[in-house]
Amino acid sequence: MQLSARTIAILKDFYHINPGIVFTPGKMIRVCDTGDQPSIIAMAEIDDAFETSFAISDISQFLSVLSSFENPQLNFKEKYLFISQDKREVQYTYGNADFIKSPETNEVAMPKTITTFKLSEADLNKLTRISSVLHFPDIAIVGEKPNLYLRGLDVKNPTNNLYNHQLECTVGNNFTTILRTEKVEKLMSMDYDVTVSEGVVQFVGKDISYWMASEEKDSEYNK
Repeated sequence: MQLSARTIAILKDFYHINPGIVFTPGKMIRVCDTGDQPSIIAMAEIDDAFETSFAISDISQFLSVLSSFENPQLNFKEKYLFISQDKREVQYTYGNADFIKSPETNEVAMPKTITTFKLSEADLNKLTRISSVLHFPDIAIVGEKPNLYLRGLDVKNPTNNLYNHQLECTVGNNFTTILRTEKVEKLMSMDYDVTVSEGVVQFVGKDISYWMASEEKDSEYNK
């Protein structure tokens, strides 16, 4: 089999969440970070269908090997796979799935929804760009009824710089959900449908979803 350009792009993105990935039969790739309690989970439905379970311990290395071929073919065996083209071939040994943290199912339970909104690719890129320039460690989703805002800020230094973007959306309650900027920067660049719940924010894009734990000590919810 061959991996599509889109599958490779997703693997590059997921590497920043966890350097290792456990693959299972089918078209779904699942990944989570390495913390005791995962703070970010991502799943994507890819173009390619895997027929067997296997693990790759270092996705970046694996993709570098693929890039050394112009048109690599993958042939999966029990303990390794062959990456080949013409008369060149690499035998690539699988990783140990027991040492790679991975979501066990394709579903993530969500608490009661606080609000939903659409986040465009352009607005996401503006948010992450200005947060990088001004070194904002935090991103806030803020409901100040009836308005909804995206903010780049430092919750530990509220008198510091602030980025504020009012969204074309209304809300019926007041709340503040804080996400670490480093998590939001892991989103692939695309449009998202966003669901905010107490403790979790879900981003649903084209055939890809992310769940991010909010910073509960800094978040506020008016019930």
